[in-house]
Amino acid sequence: MSRDGERPNIGRPHICLRQQRGFTLIELVITVAVVALVAVIALPAYQRYVNRTHRTIATSTLLALSNLQAQQRLTRGQDADDFETLVGLDAAPLFVGRDRQLQAAATADSLYQISLDPDDGSGWRLIATAVGRQLNDLPCRVISIDRVAQQRAQNADGEAASEECWR
Repeated sequence: MSRDGERPNIGRPHICLRQQRGFTLIELVITVAVVALVAVIALPAYQRYVNRTHRTIATSTLLALSNLQAQQRLTRGQDADDFETLVGLDAAPLFVGRDRQLQAAATADSLYQISLDPDDGSGWRLIATAVGRQLNDLPCRVISIDRVAQQRAQNADGEAASEECWR
């Protein structure tokens, strides 16, 4: 008998099972590599999703302001020449952020600068220009709508952008 009261291991092979604690270096390297690969693939797709979501804020704001212009035309017989007449804010340009509220001054959360061009060839034009964190939306930097509901967009180089900007 051994000291601790157990019988000695006579005739049986001695198996020493060592309990493993923690991770090996290879396991850690593989895990870091997999996480990095997922990040490289997922991050650009997520950024495109965020830009597209923010873009809908601009398009819905422009459509709402365009509808207000139509109401002005019906009630007053003419279009509004400024934001004070249109929405009651004495500022030009206006700014819109994730909360979808028009503001007279830019804030850290502002995504688009909204301006009104009353002398556009069609009568007026509402323009949303990306600001702040939305500046990385290169394909759809400027989005606009005019009196005849023509929807336009420009990329960061000032060239006409695809219809995707209004989707």
